[in-house]
Amino acid sequence: MEQKLLEWVKQYPVDSKRFGLIMDPRLGKQYSLAAARKVAKLADHCLLKNAKDRPMMSQVVESLKEIIQASDEESDKSFEENEDDSVGSDKKPDHMGPSESSKRRMAHLAKLSEHVGGISRRKFMVMQRAKVP
Repeated sequence: MEQKLLEWVKQYPVDSKRFGLIMDPRLGKQYSLAAARKVAKLADHCLLKNAKDRPMMSQVVESLKEIIQASDEESDKSFEENEDDSVGSDKKPDHMGPSESSKRRMAHLAKLSEHVGGISRRKFMVMQRAKVP
């Protein structure tokens, strides 16, 4: 049976309790549900019918960077709180600071941002050439 992803995902609105059901169980709840909701809202905004109402790709990249940074700060804060709770225990923390995967995501987003800027410059140059007789 064929099902369209967009139609399927609409069954799990971002602000509903059911939203978490669309998350891949292989992630093992190792993600921020609040950040996932923000990304879903951003994706929804990218799907608006009128192209002028959609964000530019550079805005999408910037928004994703902000969401990741806020999520990392949130996880760092909860890590510090958990570390304070276990001061007397011999248990070592599983991780320190931002995770390696978030560092890779930020680097990837930075490259995307540079690429988007490069595309814009190339489009500008092509448009400039087209104006020259």
